[in-house]
Amino acid sequence: MAASDRRRQLTDRGQAILLQAYEDLVTPEFVLQRHFPDQTIEAAKSEIRRLCKASLLYSLPLAGRQRYYRLTRHGARAMQVHARHTRPLKRQGLVNRFAVSWFFNVRELSQCYRFDPSDWVDEFPALANRRYWRRPFYIRETPREDQTRFGVVIVDHGASRRRLTSKITDLLAELIQSGWLASKESQRRLTLAMLSFNPDRAESLAHIVQRHLKTQLRTRVAQGMIVVESHCVPGLDALAVNGLQHRTEK
Repeated sequence: MAASDRRRQLTDRGQAILLQAYEDLVTPEFVLQRHFPDQTIEAAKSEIRRLCKASLLYSLPLAGRQRYYRLTRHGARAMQVHARHTRPLKRQGLVNRFAVSWFFNVRELSQCYRFDPSDWVDEFPALANRRYWRRPFYIRETPREDQTRFGVVIVDHGASRRRLTSKITDLLAELIQSGWLASKESQRRLTLAMLSFNPDRAESLAHIVQRHLKTQLRTRVAQGMIVVESHCVPGLDALAVNGLQHRTEK
């Protein structure tokens, strides 16, 4: 069957799940929260099985008895994306996608919507730098239009606090110095969402980053426009911590 025929046979929900497999991570739990909010987990599993039977998704081990799903070659053709998106994820990519998928699909906070930085180059020329395009930027809607929050997700893979903090502050310094927040400064806000596998570590990292903002990035933008949040991602410890132990044993 041709890729165009497979795509035409897809329901809107099926296409959305394939897009989720391309952008984030597909598990029954994440699909349930995003596409079947008022139904049971069996509804999500049934739709995933249908896509697997159509040779559009295939399953891989996640942690314990859990599975995640990637596009097959037929799925990639149907979505018109590169075949590299069919490959099993390596440990770091799996940890990152698991955390980001939780952030956008599961957590019970204000609605956040991903946006592609390449679409905002006209308004924020600094985003023409392609290295930003793969980062999970988002917009969070608020009751007041002048308080719309732009944000970026940072995932803790278990690196030392000093190393992780250095990478974060370097990123923030680049965004500030490039003028990303300078336009209409009084109306722009940037939220840094820290996702970790341990609640104490998440809170500790947030405090360290806040301290660095005050001592190293001494600008009005840094002090007044950047908010740091910390979140512990349920289930991420099974991936991140096990990965750390595996590297240590080697």
